[in-house]
Amino acid sequence: MKYKVGDIFNIALSNHKYAICKLIFAPRGALKQVIGLVVYDIVDYDNRYLFDLNNHKLKKFKIMNNFQEIIFTGNQKIKNGEWKFFAYKELNKHEIKLQTFQYAGDLYNNENLVRKIKDDEFQLYTRMSVCGFELLDNIIISSSN
Repeated sequence: MKYKVGDIFNIALSNHKYAICKLIFAPRGALKQVIGLVVYDIVDYDNRYLFDLNNHKLKKFKIMNNFQEIIFTGNQKIKNGEWKFFAYKELNKHEIKLQTFQYAGDLYNNENLVRKIKDDEFQLYTRMSVCGFELLDNIIISSSN
């Protein structure tokens, strides 16, 4: 299944709720096995056809002792169609800023390497910590409590 930045989809969670998500990082190069998503809401039922992104703020998640809005995970469930797209919306300015992150001591903007990170800059940027699907589920559910 083809996917692109701006695709909106839902994730069925193990607590029988749904996370309404937007794809904001979908590389095609060296990092192509990873996606970055944001979560707009966690709902009790699959209301994807009634959902309006304009009425929601991004959720924040605690990952490795840092709070961040973007979650990185594998692309398998997007590629195999398990996570179904139901809308598309261009990234806003804030979501575009979330495409700047640190990974393995390097600063990236989207999938483009910018430079090495200086020691005093690590706390300034979101860290790409790729979550497995079970951990992703746990992180999203724990934020809804």
